[in-house]
Amino acid sequence: MSVETAKDKAITKFFYQFGNIAAKEELEIKIKRIRRLFTPSYYSITITAYSNGLAFSETYNIPDKQSLFQSPIIRLYVFLYLLLTFLFIIGIRNNFNFYEIIYFSPMIFGFFYYKCCYPYLGELLKKQADTFSFFLGMLTACSLSLKISNFHITILSFIPDWMRLTILFLVLQLFCIFISVKFYISAYDLLKSMKNNKNSRWNWLLELLS
Repeated sequence: MSVETAKDKAITKFFYQFGNIAAKEELEIKIKRIRRLFTPSYYSITITAYSNGLAFSETYNIPDKQSLFQSPIIRLYVFLYLLLTFLFIIGIRNNFNFYEIIYFSPMIFGFFYYKCCYPYLGELLKKQADTFSFFLGMLTACSLSLKISNFHITILSFIPDWMRLTILFLVLQLFCIFISVKFYISAYDLLKSMKNNKNSRWNWLLELLS
């Protein structure tokens, strides 16, 4: 839903609640878009009108889009990601080498996640990618420091090797996925800043990321 459509709906509700106490042009309207991941996004619209020395104000929440996790696209994404993880676990247990999956999947899934979530989350996706990238990067750096130091940690020795490899794979893969998301967002912002050049050979890439 566009912001203008949401504003018109809020104005209609305001006039229905208070009557025609002021002309539409005299209304003071403040609009804030609230983006959510697990619940539907919405516009928070505050309308204020003045009549006979009195102020009438009300805030309306106008739904914008359905919850991200209600989207069939994101459900397909989760299914494919779980399928990939299952194949990797099977490969470890049976000594198969899925090197192509390990190398290419973060870039591909990062792109799909970007395409699925950016229309819903916008700037919130940037913050999400930053948070997860820093957190997973911290875990990776801590694990690498222990590996380089040649420390032998026995507290997790009861965990089978295939399970430890799976956990390590998931952490590194998620880290790469969110780094990929950050790259696609940065590339989109860069290409958008070059949009004024109609003859740019990168316009097709901007359309792909839009």
